[in-house]
Amino acid sequence: MLLDILIPIAIILGVMLLFLVGFILLKTALFSPAQKEVKPRDFPEVDSQSVAERLGLAVQFKTISHHDPSKIDANAFLGLHRLFKTLYPQVHDKLKVETVNDYSLLYTWEGKNPDLKPVMLISHLDVVPADEGEDSGWTHPPFSGEIADGYVWGRGTMDIKNGVIGVLEAVEYLLKNEFQPERTVYLGFGHDEEVSGNNGAKAIVALLESRGVELGSVLDEGGGVIA
Repeated sequence: MLLDILIPIAIILGVMLLFLVGFILLKTALFSPAQKEVKPRDFPEVDSQSVAERLGLAVQFKTISHHDPSKIDANAFLGLHRLFKTLYPQVHDKLKVETVNDYSLLYTWEGKNPDLKPVMLISHLDVVPADEGEDSGWTHPPFSGEIADGYVWGRGTMDIKNGVIGVLEAVEYLLKNEFQPERTVYLGFGHDEEVSGNNGAKAIVALLESRGVELGSVLDEGGGVIA
């Protein structure tokens, strides 16, 4: 007798539960948050050809990293430093620039509000070796920095002198427009990321730590975006 009563109740409860789950799933699928009216932003016009040319110049420096620091081509790294100073005069005039372990670079862009934790943009100057022989398979020589068919060709265009140039281009533009960030911004460019980063990125970290710097966020390289 009791079983005859419980079975219908269980069936009813089961149907109600399924209905509730289905209702929740439907509402979730159809949910659309209210959209705020946002004024379209005006993005700065960029002379992509001149940016490509500057990236091409950077690629021409054979900044190949080695596990043995004595095998590093100092002229390549120091030449790249000089190129940056020439191409980005505002950056080198208004930011504090430090060389770490001879070849890595640390830039400090002072912010308006010292109470805010600083942020850091990082990338690296070094690249891996490239076969420069005629049968290497390169469409254009790996350290030519040639611009052809709508691309900049060479070692470092994707990993990751494009990141270094992109950061410097942005900061140079902002400085020319008299922009000052609210919080301090650090730019850190190591010279041995491809072989561990012990003398580059880690040395920069140790230097900032010795100064009591506590970062709010760090932005490093990401994957490539291919249209």
